Amino acid sequence: MGEKKIALFCCIPDSDKSLNYLVGMIYGQLIQTLYFVADRKYKGRLPVPVIHSDPDYKFEIGKGIVLKEGTDVTIFATGLCVNETIEAEKMLAADGINAEIINIHTIKPLDRELVVKSALKTGKVVTVEEHSVIGGLGSAVCDVLCEEAPTKVLKIGINDVFGESGPALELIKKYGLDAEGIYKKVKAFVK
Repeated sequence: MGEKKIALFCCIPDSDKSLNYLVGMIYGQLIQTLYFVADRKYKGRLPVPVIHSDPDYKFEIGKGIVLKEGTDVTIFATGLCVNETIEAEKMLAADGINAEIINIHTIKPLDRELVVKSALKTGKVVTVEEHSVIGGLGSAVCDVLCEEAPTKVLKIGINDVFGESGPALELIKKYGLDAEGIYKKVKAFVK
């Protein structure tokens, strides 16, 4: 958690066009995720619900997915934080906050058109990631918005600290990346 892989990947010129590098990065993550010890006890990442169960769903690099339309704030989420954001949205809705939820599964290339369109629609943007707020999804979204649609942005993620190891659920809670933490930060930002 809190690794700097996204920031490093985004700094490499044309890295979004280098299929070999992308395949290598995905393969490395797959091996890390599927790591089993001798007793076959799972030691990989935290299991999360399937977000896209529609058999017609087609993964497309560089295209974000609107999971829920909204009008008060846009929340762009990636990775493990997508499910936590979906749960936080339910709490926000109970408070009368209509949040648009967008899954950004690829940071580079970023779906610039969707980022701008949604930011103009809601006027406020939140990014949520299990990564440093420096050089990840939040930075990528801010880069696009400062050029094309200046918008107030809140970045939720790992602040400028070194990552640490530990039980995933405890770390998610510690860094405010659980549904409750996201809910509280977004609610304060929107009000």
